[in-house]
Amino acid sequence: MSRKRAEGEFILISEAVTRLEAGMFSGGAFLPEAVCDFRRPEAVVVAKKSYPGASIGWGPQREDAAKRIYGAIKLGELSVFALRDPPDREADRAPLQVPLGVLKQMIFTRGGLSDRAVQPLRIRAKGTVAPELLATLSTHKLYLRREEFDAWYKKAKEKGNWPSQRSSRKPRMGRPPKQNDLRAPIDALVNEKLWSARQKIADLVRLLESRGIIAARDTVRRIVDQILKETGKQSYRRRVRKRSQVNLNGPR
Repeated sequence: MSRKRAEGEFILISEAVTRLEAGMFSGGAFLPEAVCDFRRPEAVVVAKKSYPGASIGWGPQREDAAKRIYGAIKLGELSVFALRDPPDREADRAPLQVPLGVLKQMIFTRGGLSDRAVQPLRIRAKGTVAPELLATLSTHKLYLRREEFDAWYKKAKEKGNWPSQRSSRKPRMGRPPKQNDLRAPIDALVNEKLWSARQKIADLVRLLESRGIIAARDTVRRIVDQILKETGKQSYRRRVRKRSQVNLNGPR
């Protein structure tokens, strides 16, 4: 397999995550050669002012994209292959597909699998895995088949449920989410400085009720977190309290 064929046939997991992130949150073009017009979140814009030459992204968006790809991998919708870097080193060998059972045992980071398996030797303790496969995972990178990813991406996009598709007039698959009806009034309260994430979600629920809008706390909390993910506005960044651990055995 030539390097040209390998690069055209396969795509690194990190590259697939980048392309999905662009489509989900910026409406960026799907084709790799196209230039995506990113609408940067507020936090990224602020960071860019201090470090103009740095490559800065918005973690929550990338993690969301990584989770979706990882979920598709676990469902068997996307196959994972181990190839050397650069791929032309595998010229005389067929690409090694990583079994689904092994993929499910892998350690994931930031929502999904990285380009290299994390601590692959730990997989041995969870089942019988061929030593050759473990050695391969220790030296090779993880790729998706490009054609398979393209088809999966297209199917996901056709559902019309990505944040970048919210303003689209095309009908979406499934029931319209209730969150769409609550985003505008929540945005209005934040813009009017009547509420910020420094306050409790219960306060925001009461403000909505004062305007005739009834919503459950969990629903409102999810919307606030989603807006933060999409925009990076710090006024939506909640302080997540750590739950105290209870000693069920009583005091010692």
